[in-house]
Amino acid sequence: MGALKYFAAVVEEFKDRADFITIYIEEIHAADGWSFESSRFNFKTHKTLQDRFYAASIFKSEFDCNECALFVDSISNEANFAYGGLPERLAIIKNGRIHYIGGIGPMMYDITEMKKSLNEALNLPY
Repeated sequence: MGALKYFAAVVEEFKDRADFITIYIEEIHAADGWSFESSRFNFKTHKTLQDRFYAASIFKSEFDCNECALFVDSISNEANFAYGGLPERLAIIKNGRIHYIGGIGPMMYDITEMKKSLNEALNLPY
């Protein structure tokens, strides 16, 4: 959750100059799949869109970032497949085109790199 707090701080810093969204995709650590014993959440693999909406609502309450809209990927995982989001990924879309797409998380999920690219996209000093 530390990365989410940093992401929320970036959202707060840039909220007047950029729009932010989060897309909740399939559950990477599903209880009926590859999960951590210490996981705070116990979501099974989403079988229906309602399952995904429920999990997203829990995520939203934990994320606590009012300036960042939350969308839910389709049950056929269209956004995930389009952006390679599993388990997490950062992207900047400018004028309908991908300006920046970060590496796949958690190892290559780099909010500092995304923030630098956001400054560039907005023509701001680093």
